[in-house]
Amino acid sequence: PANGLALVAHGVVRLYERQGSCELVADLLFPEGVGVAQMQGERLYRQLDSEGLFEPSRKRPLPRLPRRIGIVSSERGAVIHDLLSVLERRFPLAEVIFLPTPVQGPGAAAAIAHAVGRLGRWRRDGGGIDVMVIARGGGSDEDLAAFNDERLVRAIFASPVPVVSAVGHETNLTLSDLVADLRAPTPSAAAELLAPDVAALRSDVRALQRRAEHALKQQFNQRRRALQDIQRRLRALSPSATLSRGYAIVESDGRVLHDARSVEPGASLRIQLHRGRLAGTVDSIDAES
Repeated sequence: PANGLALVAHGVVRLYERQGSCELVADLLFPEGVGVAQMQGERLYRQLDSEGLFEPSRKRPLPRLPRRIGIVSSERGAVIHDLLSVLERRFPLAEVIFLPTPVQGPGAAAAIAHAVGRLGRWRRDGGGIDVMVIARGGGSDEDLAAFNDERLVRAIFASPVPVVSAVGHETNLTLSDLVADLRAPTPSAAAELLAPDVAALRSDVRALQRRAEHALKQQFNQRRRALQDIQRRLRALSPSATLSRGYAIVESDGRVLHDARSVEPGASLRIQLHRGRLAGTVDSIDAES
C-alpha cells in the first residue's frame, strides 16, 4: 500500500505493556470502502489467473452442428423456457440434456459444479454432449456469488466439452464468464450462438448444391471435349480414313501384302476398298516400283 492510502485491516492486536506499545498483525488488508467479499474475489482471480485458467489460447470453438446440448440452470423461471424455445426454433435436431440446479443461495455453487461434472461424463449410445451452457437470469452481485465460486470455476475449466456462460448480467463479469469458452450476454443469446439457424443451413445447402451442379457440368463438358478429340484422332488414324483417300488393303491367302515379292504370278488377291471388295489374280510382278 502507498503512503496516505486509507485502509481497512483485519487481524489481531497485540499489546506489550512493558514497552507501552502495541502492534497489529493483519491477515487481510484492503482499501477503505472495498468489501471483504470483493477482496477475496480479487485474490481468487489473481490465483486462478496465475494458474492459466483464464488464458485466451485455451478457449475452444463451439461445434457448428451440435447433436447434444447440455444445459445447467434453474427449472423455474423464464431462463430455461427461453433457452428451449430458441433451440427448438433454430435447430430442433439437437437433443437437449437438462440438469436443473439452484442458481443462487447456499449450496448453489456446489450444485452447479456437480452438474457440470455430470454433463461432462454423460454418455448415451457411446456418445456424450457436444457443448454445454450454464444460465441464469441476471441479478445482483450477491445473487451471482455462486458463479464466482472456485469450485464452479475449476469444474468449468475441467469440462471436456466447450462451456458457454450465460449468467445474463451485462455489466459485471463473473469468474465463470472468464473461464468459460464463450460468454453470452443473455441465455437467449447463448441459445442462438449454440444452435445454427435451420433456414440459413437450407440456404447454404442450396448454394452448395448449385456449386456442385456447376462443377459437375464443367467436368462433364471438359471430359466430353477430351473424348471428342480422341474420337477425331482415332478416325484420322483408322484404316477406313486411309481407304477413303484412295488407298486399298490387299490380302493373299489371308495375309496382308506389304511387298510385291511376297506373292507369285497367278496368286489370288482379295482387295478391300473404302466401299466394297474386289477379287483378282496376279498377272505380273514389278518389285522395283
